[in-house]
Amino acid sequence: MARISRNKRPKISAAIVGEGITEWYYFSTMRQVERFGFEVKPSIPKHSDFRSILDSARRLAAEGYDYVFCVLDMDDLIKKPALLREYLRERARNRQNRNILFVESMPCFELWFLLHFLQGYSAKVYENFHQLKPELMKYIKDYEKTEAFFRKKSIYEFLEKEGNSDQARQFAQKLLQDKPKSENPYFNYTQVYEVKDKLRSLK
Repeated sequence: MARISRNKRPKISAAIVGEGITEWYYFSTMRQVERFGFEVKPSIPKHSDFRSILDSARRLAAEGYDYVFCVLDMDDLIKKPALLREYLRERARNRQNRNILFVESMPCFELWFLLHFLQGYSAKVYENFHQLKPELMKYIKDYEKTEAFFRKKSIYEFLEKEGNSDQARQFAQKLLQDKPKSENPYFNYTQVYEVKDKLRSLK
C-alpha cells in the first residue's frame, strides 16, 4: 500500500461574499466550470450595503475560512463621502479583516463583463450601472440583473466562450495602473480578476 505523504498540502477553504445576484451567479458558475473549492455566501444575497457584506465576511473569517473575498460595487459609496470614509476606515482595520480580500469595482461588477468585449483599452467613465448598461448590451443583448436572466444564461461560461478573458484581465490591470494618475473620483476600475488568480494559486 502506498504511503500517504505527511507533507500533502492541506485543503484551503475560501468563501465569496457579494452584493447581489449578479456576483452570486457569476461566481457560482465559475466554481462549477473551474472546479474551484469555494463557497458563495449567502445563498442569494438580500443585503447590499457594505456593512452587511463586511459583517458577513468577518463572520466567515472567524469561522475558520482561510480566505474570504469581499466583493463590492463602489458607485454608491463614492457619491457619499461620509459613507466612503467609513468604508475606508473599516477596510484598513487589519486585525478585524484578517484573511479578508477586498474586491472592488467602480462603478459596478458589470464593468468586468464589458472588458471582455471592448475592441481596445478604454478609460471611459461610467458613474453607475445605468450608464454602463447600454454599452454592455451591445455585446449581451438581453442582459438584465434578474434571476430569470442568470438562470437562462450561464454568465461565466458565456463570457469565457464569447468574450476574451485574457483581454479583460489585461484591461483591468491597466485601469488599476492608470487610476492613481487620474484626478477623477469616478475613474473606473475592477479587481474581479484577482479572485480567479488567487483561487488558481490555491489549487
